[in-house]
Amino acid sequence: MENPFQKIKAGFYLLSRGHVGALVEEVGRELWSEETSYGFRADLSLPVKTRSASVPITLRHFERSDMALLALDDMGQDLTKSVIDRLSRIHTIEAGIPSAVYVAVTSDGSPCFLQWLISPDKNDRLTTHYNGYFPSLARDEVLLEGAFVPERHRGKGIMVCAMAQVAAKARTTGARWAITWVEESNLPSIRGCLACGFQPYLKKRAIWRAFRRRLSFSPLSRGECESLEAGWQRPKGEHASVNGPARTAAEG
Repeated sequence: MENPFQKIKAGFYLLSRGHVGALVEEVGRELWSEETSYGFRADLSLPVKTRSASVPITLRHFERSDMALLALDDMGQDLTKSVIDRLSRIHTIEAGIPSAVYVAVTSDGSPCFLQWLISPDKNDRLTTHYNGYFPSLARDEVLLEGAFVPERHRGKGIMVCAMAQVAAKARTTGARWAITWVEESNLPSIRGCLACGFQPYLKKRAIWRAFRRRLSFSPLSRGECESLEAGWQRPKGEHASVNGPARTAAEG
């Protein structure tokens, strides 16, 4: 949600719905913050790793009725983060980026997962909507973005199962690489990417100062990747190495 018009619209929306905490957090983030994210990629020339969820799911294209997946009255206890997560995806849908949007549904038809599959011919729209937050896609790359599982469906292995299916769809586009981005603090999603066969290859730093953002990208060496993966896979309660990533307590 980097477009200035979207930010203003989102601000009024949050105020009108009484989500002052979410608005304050977003303003504070853009006033002064630093964020680290990692780019992960999967080699689509290899078989996509699959893993079953604890409940049966089926992948299909997004339908307008699936907006119920992002309803602001169906959130967990962390209301501020829940509101921001949902609102960013609502605005991406409203932006009408011409790409494939996939939804996973349970056996009773309830949507439980959402993710975009964006091809390189959409680079212009991608850059405009996210204001350069993602590097432009090469001709042999696709971007998996916006993976979301509502709180009541988490802890069931849905993300890993559904994301693997989206990656399998990406193979049919002729792309060699499927790319996705995860914030350093989102350990559950990082572990989900690793379980799907995605490996880290790029580090991104986003520095906000007085509503101005500066981005930097740096490739990861083999040693850095191995160190990061070892830290991410370490059982909960063990300390990460000095060079490893920060820990997170959030369950995604």
